[in-house]
This record gives sequence, structure tokens and C-alpha cells, in this order.
Amino acid sequence: MASRFERNSGDKRHLLSQFKLRTQMLFGYAIPVFMFAGSTYIVYINSNRVFEAFDQVEKVQKTIIGTDIMVLAGSNMVANSRAYLITPDQEFLQLYEQNWQSFQEASASLNNAITIPEQQQRFEKMKTIAQSYNTYQNQVIGLLQQGKKKESIDLFKEGLGKQLLAEFLTLNSEFNTTEIQRLNTENMQARNTLQNAINLLIFGSILSILTAFTIAWLISSLVSRKITQAIDAIDNSSLEINVAVDQQEKIISSQASSVNETTRTMDELEFSAKQASEQAETSTLGAKQVLNLADNGNELVQQTLVEMNQMKAKVEAIAEQILRLSEQTNQIGSISQVVGDLANQTNMLALNAAVEAVRAGEYGKGFSVVASEIRKLADESQKSAHQINNLVLGIKQSNNSTGAVTEAGIKSVENTVDLAKQTASAFRNMSQELSNIVQSSQQISLNSKQQAVAIQQVVVAMNNLNKNAQDTSLGMGQIKLGIQKLSDAAFDLKDIVQETSR
Repeated sequence: MASRFERNSGDKRHLLSQFKLRTQMLFGYAIPVFMFAGSTYIVYINSNRVFEAFDQVEKVQKTIIGTDIMVLAGSNMVANSRAYLITPDQEFLQLYEQNWQSFQEASASLNNAITIPEQQQRFEKMKTIAQSYNTYQNQVIGLLQQGKKKESIDLFKEGLGKQLLAEFLTLNSEFNTTEIQRLNTENMQARNTLQNAINLLIFGSILSILTAFTIAWLISSLVSRKITQAIDAIDNSSLEINVAVDQQEKIISSQASSVNETTRTMDELEFSAKQASEQAETSTLGAKQVLNLADNGNELVQQTLVEMNQMKAKVEAIAEQILRLSEQTNQIGSISQVVGDLANQTNMLALNAAVEAVRAGEYGKGFSVVASEIRKLADESQKSAHQINNLVLGIKQSNNSTGAVTEAGIKSVENTVDLAKQTASAFRNMSQELSNIVQSSQQISLNSKQQAVAIQQVVVAMNNLNKNAQDTSLGMGQIKLGIQKLSDAAFDLKDIVQETSR
């Protein structure tokens, strides 16, 4: 048994040793905290169950009280109805109505409180019986109020009211018995749940304490072992550092001579960097001048492009006006054609009128003169219409020629606009390339300046490095002394850990 415990403890220590010391401590303290939190959560759930059970108990109690109020109201109704039969006093009738109202209010308050189907059926039967009893008593009281006392007493003696009351009391007894059983069951469940919560809280607390002690022991063992290992590592490292310090002293001596040679080389690089910076600045100035010329050319092309677009818009407007003129010319031709047709018809009518005037003899002479004048006017209108048609035909031919020329002008303008756009695009590309050249030249100049500054800094750093090498050589002796003191302190700490482990 002991060997199994030791093996399990060894496995746990091996598992914990895979983590850092801080993680081990956090992990060790977190386990009991999580265990306690888990037990607290379970207790919280059980407490909610207890509260739910208490709510159920309260609902059952309210249900029992409500049915008791119904029974009391029903009993008072029976007593009031019998008293009214013996002594027809209106006060008994009022008391009967008040008790019936109390019965209805109590039953209405329990409609949503009863959730068990069996109990709902009993409750509905109780309400039905009470309604039947109320109807029965209203019949008895109605006969008595009509002066039919004998019929009222005979109806009462039939025993229907007594039978309904017995059924009501039986159902109420069954209803209350079931509710009391539910009440006892809910109380028992609440007690059991509460007792389980208390037991779980006690068990969880004890388990958390035991787990905390176990993990603390494991962590302390691991910490002691890690400190011992660290002390051994410090001792070994001290020996290695001593050897390394000796080697560093030799390296620093050779490094000082290398630094002097590097410093001379850096001076030469600084001179070359300055020359490169000056050449880059000269290239930048030339590229900027070319870039300005390209920008001016681009602006001229853009202005040309704007003017060509304006010219294109004007030519398109002329073409649109020519199209409208052609449409109007067509309308004039149509009107002229109509006028010519009207002149022909008028001429025919005038000829017919002249014939009729001749037939009329002396009476038609005046009408004949009018017809002759109308014929002359029709002839003149026909000639004018013919001239207008010739003019319209000439205008159409001119419009067609002008439209063709205008369309050719639009195409020419569009071609010129395309060429201008291509030229503008070429200028933009050239400007972009020149801008890139300027930026590159500026970057080269900047890099050269930065390189010169960096070289100067390297020279300063080399001088500092040379001085630091000398200081380091002096500090090596102090390091050896400190390493010896560290080794002595490690041995003292190891003795303290061993005494603590005992």
C-alpha cells in the first residue's frame, strides 16, 4: 500500500515538474479553489431545488386553503337555504348569495393553481356540483317566493341537495388527501435535497483541504529539488565561466587590434559615401528639370483635350440642328403637297362652278366671274406649291451634304481626342517614371548620407568598443572574484535546503 502511494506521489511530482514554478503554484492553488467552487455551485443548485420545493409546498397549501374556503362557503349556503325554508327572511337569502359569491371567487382563484390532471378533474366536478346545487336551491327558493311553500318543501325533501352535498364533500376529501400527500412528498424532497447539499458542502470542504495539503507538499518537494538542481548548475556554471573569462581576456586583446583596422576602413567608406551622395543629388536635380518639362507638356495636352471636347460638343450641336432642320423641311414639303392637292381640287370645283354658271345663263354671270377668279387663284397656289417643293428638295440635298460633312468632322474630332488622350497618358507615364527616378535619386542621396552618418557612428562605436575592451579586461578579474563568492553562496544555500528537507 505504501509503495503504491509513493508511486502515485512520484507520478504526480513528475507531472507537476513539467510546468514552471509559477504555473505549478497557480495550478496547485487553483485545484482546491475549483473544487470548492464546484461544491458551492452544486449546493447552489440544490438550494434552488429546495426553494422550488418550498414554492410547490406554498402552492399546495394555497390550494388546500382555497378548497376549504369553497367547502365553508358551500356549507354556509346549505345552512342559509334551510334557514330560509324555515323562516323566509331576506337576510338568509342575502347571506346565501354572499356565500355563493365567495365560493365562485375561491374557485376562480384556483383555476390556474391546479396543474395535476386528476386534481383538475376533481376540481371541475366540484364546481359542476356546486353549480347544480345552486340551480336546485334557486328552484326551491323560487317556489317559496311564489307562495308555493308545499311544492318547495316537497322539492327539498327529494334529497337532491343532500346527494349533491355528499358528492361535493367526498370529492373535496379526495382532493385534499391528494394535495396533503403532495405536500408531504414536497416537504420530504426539500429535506433530502437540503441534507444532500449540507453533506456535499462538508465533504467538498474536507476534500478541498486534503487536496490543498497534498498539492502543497508536492510543490514544496519539487521546489526543494529544483533549488538543489539550480545550486548544482550554478556550481558547474561557475567553473565554466572561469574558463570562459580566461578565453575572453585573450579574445579582447586580439579584438582591440581588429578594432583599429576596422576604424581605418570605416574612414575610407565614409569618404566614398559622401561622393555617392553628391552624385545622387546632381542626378536628382536633372531628373526634376525633366519632370517639370513633362508636367508642362501634360498640362498643354490636357488643355488641348478640353478644347477638342468643346469642339466635338459644338459639332454635335450643329448636327442636331441640321437634323431638326431636315425634319422641319419634311413638314414644309408635306404642307406644300397638301396645298397643291387643295389647289387641284379648288380648280376642279371652279370649273364645275363655271359650267353651272353657263347653264344658269344671265343669272350665273356673276358666279361665273367668281369661279374664274378662283381658278386663277388655284393655278397660282399650285405654281407656288411646286416652287416650294423644289426649294424643299434643294434644302434636303444641302442638309444631307452638311450632315455628311458634320459626321466626318465629329469622327475627325473623336480621332483627335483619342490621340490627345494617348499623348496625355504617355506624358503621365513619363511623369510617373521621372517621379520614380527623382524619388530613387533622393533615396540614394538619403541612404548615402545615412550611410556616412552610420559609418561615423561605427567609428565612434569602434573607439568606444576599444575603450570598453580595455575596461572589460579590467572587469574580468572582478568577475572571477564574484563567481567565487557566488559558488560559496550556492554551497551555503544547498546546506540550508538539505537541513530543511530533513
